[in-house]
Amino acid sequence: AKARAGRSESAAKTRQTPIKTHSTQSRNRMEGVKVEINTGQQVYQVTSDDKGYFEVKMKNHAGVMKCFLPDFDLTQHFTIPAILEVDKVVVTDIDDTILISHSTSLLKKLYLLLTKNHQRRKAFEGIEGLYHGLIDKSSLLFYVSSSEWNLYDFLDDFMSFNGLPEGVFLLQDLKSGIRDLISSGGGNHSHKKEKIERLIASFPNAEFILIGDSGQKDPVIYQSIVDEYPGIVRSVYIRDVRKSRRELFPGLVKYFDSKGVEFQILSK
Repeated sequence: AKARAGRSESAAKTRQTPIKTHSTQSRNRMEGVKVEINTGQQVYQVTSDDKGYFEVKMKNHAGVMKCFLPDFDLTQHFTIPAILEVDKVVVTDIDDTILISHSTSLLKKLYLLLTKNHQRRKAFEGIEGLYHGLIDKSSLLFYVSSSEWNLYDFLDDFMSFNGLPEGVFLLQDLKSGIRDLISSGGGNHSHKKEKIERLIASFPNAEFILIGDSGQKDPVIYQSIVDEYPGIVRSVYIRDVRKSRRELFPGLVKYFDSKGVEFQILSK
């Protein structure tokens, strides 16, 4: 679980297990803060990094946990739900897959970032039914995006507002400044593959469904996952958002069919 140390307490979001400070865009980046996570059976001690984040890895724990910042005498309680058996893991991109972002157009993207809140941003038609249709009691949903953690509040509110299922956000490290804001969701997407590989290692007996778009690197990343982890991926969904890449679809259909993977193209 990844969380951020800060001077104020707030309730943990149900959409992900990390503790969240008063604002994920907080300017109080608290480096070197000691954090204690108490599960009732074991105590984990970690230190926040230069951006104020810390990470704790644990196995097979469910129930109430306590996070304590000894330097500030602050305590936060939060609950991790029990996951008895996971048969299916759904991994989805966000920008231009769920959220209309115009990631391939700098001016349109900047306009949306600066002028629209979560209630005014648009989602693609039919996403609520699609995602709820994929999720059941033995499934887990992960929102894996190249957006940064300082957009977490916006993304979480957007998902709730549009009726998307609860899931865990796996985002990039925090950035700041207008240049970073403009480039949010872009850049090197290798972290996506790394996060998917970590999920495969965590749920080796589950089948995976991968959802993305044709705007950037999702098809290439998903192909590499299918190649390197045969038999793991059941389905791949790619949203058609870029006309110049439509010529790639026949090849993708042929490739995934040869691997026994269901492939669907989502309309824009």
